[in-house]
Order: sequence, then C-alpha cells, then structure tokens
Amino acid sequence: MKFLVLFFSLTGFNLLTAQDNYPTPEKKTNQLFYIQHSDNRNTFVYDAIIIGKNISDTNPINIYRILYEENAEIKPLTSIQKSLAYGINFKKMDDNYFEFSLKGQKNLKLYLAFNNQQKPAVFLTVNGNKIYLEKMFIQLKNSGLKPSADYILVTGKDFETGKSVTEKLKI
Repeated sequence: MKFLVLFFSLTGFNLLTAQDNYPTPEKKTNQLFYIQHSDNRNTFVYDAIIIGKNISDTNPINIYRILYEENAEIKPLTSIQKSLAYGINFKKMDDNYFEFSLKGQKNLKLYLAFNNQQKPAVFLTVNGNKIYLEKMFIQLKNSGLKPSADYILVTGKDFETGKSVTEKLKI
C-alpha cells in the first residue's frame, strides 16, 4: 500500500477537528503513543516494556485498549484487533532498537529506541523528517464489513527542533 504524504502544520489548516472532544489517556512513564479513530472514542495505547534498563527483546511493546465508551474500562486487544489492525510486527535491529509496523498499516515503518533523555520513544520519518510519535488518529471510511483507513493523522514532535507537528498520511 502506497502512502501519499501531505504535511500540515498545527498553525495552518486545522486537521484536528476530526478529534474534537476525544479523551486523552493518562500519560504513563513508558507510554509510547496512542491511536484513536473516527468510529468511536475508544483508544489503543502502546507502552514500552522495560526489563532492568533495557527494552524487552522478546516483547518490546504492551498494547491495550481503553474503552471510553464503556466507563474507561481497560482491556487487552481482541484477537481480531491484534491480528488485523492494532497488533504489531517487530524486528530487533540492535540492542534497545526495534523496527515495527502495525498489522493494519504494514508499510508504515516505526522505530522504538531510547531518546536523548533515556526514555523509550517511537519515531518515524515523513517527508525526510524524523518525528517522535505521540498519537495517531485514523479516519475510517465505510467499506462494508471490513472498515479501512481513508487517512491517518500522525502527531508528535520534530526529532531535531522539538516543535509540535502533524502529518497527514493519505491512504
């Protein structure tokens, strides 16, 4: 699947209107990022698994969902969510450095490592620029029994400047 990448600044065209009034999960020490989508306000959270001072080699990321539509109950992913959409495929590249992708977006490469403050972080490259990922918003389109993404908003901090940025990935 090819992605057409369009850059929008938070100070420009307001892409975040699709996420108005969405809850924000409480930030935990090892939280990497979270995903929300247009179908409901439930949220998928990705936390680094740290053993001692290292990212786990065998299972680097814990993924769970917060069911804001059901009193903010925390549950594991369903098997369908894990295998088709929000689960991950990962490959260890080096000590404390992993490449991974979401099952539903295999061509979008993400990287997990420690940042300059020695905290686990995820980054990706868009338009030749690296950003630290904080959240994704998936705009779904109705395509019958199997929903698909129309576009993804990727929000985070510029790898070099630390400024907030939002990128729109058109599917």
